[in-house]
Amino acid sequence: MTVNTISSIAEFDTNGVTTNFPFYFKFLANEDLVVTYVDPQGVSSTLTLGTHYTVNGAGNDQGGSIITISALAGPGQLIASREMDAFQLTSLRNQGKFLAETHEDVFDKLTMLIQQGFAKIGRALLRPFGKNYYDAEGRQIKNLGDPSLAQDAATKSFVQQEIADLLQIGSGSANNAANVLYVPNGPGQIPRPVQVRLRDSFSVRDYIESPIDGTTSNQAGIVSAVAAALAAGADLYWPAGTYVSTESIPGFHDVKHIGRGVIKRGAYTFKITNRAQANSIYVATTGSDTNDGISPSEPMLTPQAAADNLAKWGDFLEGAWTIQLAAGTYPPVFFPVGIQSRNFIGLSGPSVGHPNVPTAIIDGAGAANGSCIVCSEGVRLAVRNVKVQNVTGTLSIGISATKACDIYLDNAHTQDCYSGVQATYNSRLRVKGGVFSDGAIGFGVGTSCGYSIGYAAGGTRAGGPIIKNMSVVGVKISELSTGHLDYSTVDNCLVGVELTQWCRMNNIGNEIKNCTKAGLRATASIFTQAGDVYSNNGTNWLFDSYSWLATIGTDSQGALRVGRVKNQITHTGTTSKTILATPFKLPASYFTDDSKQLRINIRGVLNATAGVVTVGVDFGTIVMQGVASAGAVTGALFEAEFILDAKTSATQRTYARLIQNTTIVRQQANDRAFNAAVAAIAVNIVGTLSSASDSLVIDSVDVELVG
Repeated sequence: MTVNTISSIAEFDTNGVTTNFPFYFKFLANEDLVVTYVDPQGVSSTLTLGTHYTVNGAGNDQGGSIITISALAGPGQLIASREMDAFQLTSLRNQGKFLAETHEDVFDKLTMLIQQGFAKIGRALLRPFGKNYYDAEGRQIKNLGDPSLAQDAATKSFVQQEIADLLQIGSGSANNAANVLYVPNGPGQIPRPVQVRLRDSFSVRDYIESPIDGTTSNQAGIVSAVAAALAAGADLYWPAGTYVSTESIPGFHDVKHIGRGVIKRGAYTFKITNRAQANSIYVATTGSDTNDGISPSEPMLTPQAAADNLAKWGDFLEGAWTIQLAAGTYPPVFFPVGIQSRNFIGLSGPSVGHPNVPTAIIDGAGAANGSCIVCSEGVRLAVRNVKVQNVTGTLSIGISATKACDIYLDNAHTQDCYSGVQATYNSRLRVKGGVFSDGAIGFGVGTSCGYSIGYAAGGTRAGGPIIKNMSVVGVKISELSTGHLDYSTVDNCLVGVELTQWCRMNNIGNEIKNCTKAGLRATASIFTQAGDVYSNNGTNWLFDSYSWLATIGTDSQGALRVGRVKNQITHTGTTSKTILATPFKLPASYFTDDSKQLRINIRGVLNATAGVVTVGVDFGTIVMQGVASAGAVTGALFEAEFILDAKTSATQRTYARLIQNTTIVRQQANDRAFNAAVAAIAVNIVGTLSSASDSLVIDSVDVELVG
């Protein structure tokens, strides 16, 4: 017999089915095998011969097999190893029987013991040749004792306990963020100590020792945290919680604040992240601009300081922000250019209600070219219960919004301002209530703006704006602006309302009265009205060239003023028919159906003592109509009205009427026939005197197209 294999260990996978595990190394007795089972949970146990398994093949050169009593669960492992006792019981004597089989068994056992030793050495922790360390070949080392010397190996349990002890006492290198490296994600990252990384922002809680419970003062810690963040130029983080402040926080608005914390001072709160909530900055004449202004007990002194600090809260303000003014008189405020906000920024005084005079006043101190409230480039501003006054120069404005601003006025008042309120360059103006008085221009809106002056709530003027005592115009709309003037009162102005340069205005329920020159004046604009009341004006309406008036709620069509003569014309000294003015040319192919009408109104003075004075209208050389004076008159006021109705492109009917000193003295109608589709036809105002000593004085000519 021989030992023809070098292995003394066999390993098998278990699967819950297999019970026969053959192996191919020689063993002398069944008891020489040690059988170990590692179950699916990794638990190792030594099996018992006869109880858990049987063995076949003892003494067989080809090996044998392990047969388990029952299938072993898998996935697991079954290991069969030959482990013999290291003794020799065969006695060889001189002159004894030296049978070959006896010698071979002895040598076989010795060989097997040598293999057994190599097998154990192969499982030992080895030092590779030429190296100064031991290689576990990726295997675990278990059952180590705790280290006692500096170079002893450490167990997992020992390391965990050591770190826990360090963290508990707060000392040691493992507890120092300066010695821990932070490595960002992504290419090009620069590792930094965790301590440096954490100091990119500061937490207010790192400086507060007192309880953060909404009751106990945290003032000292808050002040220290703000000062530290300000000195480092870092953000200050406020974790969720209510932090109690008892007085002003120095430098508060000079630091960028983040987080969901809330500052409480007395009954007032200030939200660090103000999204769906509201914050106020308080201003009073008893305050100081070094105060933080987050409560009435620590107010700022000027609205300007509050507006400047407001701008430090980011490029886009979330939530609702209000600068709350206490009663008193303040200097002007210019909001930082382009400050953006999701909601209107409020500038509010104590609530007094329309039309009562606000007790919070911004005074321009008589500035020749100044303003009291100014916003520009996208600012959204709501002014409530604030009065502005005392800016009288020709370039002075009480409240100014320009370059895409959105401004809302609620019981705002202006007094002694050259221009009370001005919105220009794509801005939006909304006005609810308020009194605007004693200036040159009440409202000036121009260059593609939108406006809503007054609201139709309740359908009365009781809550509407009052514009009065303006030396130039109460409301002036210009340059492609469009909007509403509703339920407002315009009183005692040179011109009540003026529209110029292709504007549109809808009027509902206004009262326009006591305006010296005109209640409403429009030049190249469109004006619609419903329910307006005009009284005691120089004239209710003045429509210059290309203006349109439409009355809502009636069946009448609008009228487009296409021509006007305003210079006085005097005709005397000749009896020849004379063209006195050509205010309009009738376009070709326009006056061609029965929806079109031309109206011409001529006003002036007649002096007909020696004969008859005739005033008329011609189309080129074609006579439209003429009306002659009645009786001998001197200095008689007259109004001559001519109407041309189109029937077809070649047939028309004319109507004429002459009013002389409030009495209708002529009315007549005639048919005419000229081809209006061929070419443009000049509309001529003509006059004829039967005596050269008589005269015709024309003060105004208005030409309107209807339909």
